[in-house]
Amino acid sequence: MSTNYDFEKTTHEHYEEIFKKKISDGQEYNLISHDENFLDYINSREDISNWFVMDSSLNAERLAEIYEFIDKVFLSSKVQAKSKNGLFIDAATGSDLDSLGQLIYCPRPEATYAGVELTFNLSKSLTTDVTEPAGVQVSTKTGVIFETAEELYFPAGTTEAVAYAYCVAPGVKGNVVANSINKIISKLQKITINAKVNNVSESNGGKEACNDDEYRDLIMNWIKVHLKGHHYAYIDYFKRADGVDGYNIIPNWDGTGTVKIVVDPGDAYTLNKIYDDINTQVTQETESIVLMAPVLKSIDVYAVCNVDIDTINPFSNTEKEDIASKIKTAITNYIEDMKLGEDFIPHKLAVYLDKEIFELKNITFNYPTAPVTISDEEKTSPGTVTVIME
Repeated sequence: MSTNYDFEKTTHEHYEEIFKKKISDGQEYNLISHDENFLDYINSREDISNWFVMDSSLNAERLAEIYEFIDKVFLSSKVQAKSKNGLFIDAATGSDLDSLGQLIYCPRPEATYAGVELTFNLSKSLTTDVTEPAGVQVSTKTGVIFETAEELYFPAGTTEAVAYAYCVAPGVKGNVVANSINKIISKLQKITINAKVNNVSESNGGKEACNDDEYRDLIMNWIKVHLKGHHYAYIDYFKRADGVDGYNIIPNWDGTGTVKIVVDPGDAYTLNKIYDDINTQVTQETESIVLMAPVLKSIDVYAVCNVDIDTINPFSNTEKEDIASKIKTAITNYIEDMKLGEDFIPHKLAVYLDKEIFELKNITFNYPTAPVTISDEEKTSPGTVTVIME
């Protein structure tokens, strides 16, 4: 900015005065909007981003000018807030970072809740349609509790219904394996016969709160976070989204203004919720959004393993069968846990197996022998896994 400010004496009130002056000047010269009521919209905190803020517009340049000032003052050690370490953005940690985020309306993303699709089965079919309200609580044997977020609907003559549920506690503890949620712990209101529950797939998306480095990145890009349609607006949203393991954003996939988002996992409930959220909170009104589940790409593996190298007492055939089973399970788990769009690289799998299977001395992959490319829309899925013990 061309104006020289006394950063030692600048306060939050000065910043507000400067910001209001910039908005007023922009309105006076029609750089922001021709609407005479624009300043009233600002004062009443109405959402104006879809009308007035575009990446390449003059008003975006004005906001960038203001950002330079904020960057020098409010993201520096001169921020007037209580701090042991000062609030310089590169050095701030913990509560100091949280204080910075409060100044710019960018709170630290909290821990997210794991989600999973549950299958409920009745002991017999009903003669009439039955709808059980959302809020049914179920549990694993270890006491991890989930609660349905949607109704259970059993049409007459059927015995099975599916509903999406979230863990009642945030964080990674909600990420449980398949077939582990099997106890209904709340009283059903509309169903009077015996019912069972199961999760045919693992639960996903339980994450801890953002660490300082992740949060610092959001703060450093806070204007972009608040700018609808910007890449950082999507980043901020997905850091706060429950039940999501990963995502890929593919801009301009079908021409200018089109955005494709691949979400993992891609169950119907999660996709519908994200679609509604993004269209109301994140995207520009003019953007066309398409959401999709990952395209599963099957990975076949043929591995030859040796466990007897440098071993005084060789393993028996029975022991080798057990080790082969462990290796096969580890390979399957590795492929299932790969990230959305992550290429399958045999060498990385070998490194993983070396850490997981202590008996393994050597492994050779007859197939695949080279990396397998996984596109942004794809996710790996275990195919035929063959393990041969030498």
